[in-house]
Amino acid sequence: MLRQKLIETLVEIVLCIPILIFFVLGLPFFLIGKFFAKDKKSLLKVSKNKQNIRSTIMSWSIGFIGKPENIHAAIEKESEKLSGQSKIEFDDAAPHLIALVEQNFDNRENPCPITLKIHASGSGFADTGGQHNRSCTVLIESFYEDLV
Repeated sequence: MLRQKLIETLVEIVLCIPILIFFVLGLPFFLIGKFFAKDKKSLLKVSKNKQNIRSTIMSWSIGFIGKPENIHAAIEKESEKLSGQSKIEFDDAAPHLIALVEQNFDNRENPCPITLKIHASGSGFADTGGQHNRSCTVLIESFYEDLV
């Protein structure tokens, strides 16, 4: 009889484990998710006293391998492919990218051919108040080996 009661109690405990796991682990995460979801919705609301502010996140990225003069031309052509805020951001960064590329040269009598690899990317945030939080990352590598 005691053995039967012990088995019934263990079965009840085993059947209750998934429910306990939900309440111990799942419920707090569920409630936290609901809290943040409500918080995000409230952040998107605009009060009646303010104008609706339109914001845009922009980004761009380039990567080229070649002679410095060819990379210069490719950077200038890249602007034609972009639009909106990404184009504005890129067009502001392009003269600086070109200047960095042009800093890699060899003016000796018998110069080695230079091959460059450039990877650059930028991003930012814009709203009706202007451009905000711009960033730009550039990596330029010089290679003096023969390109085959």
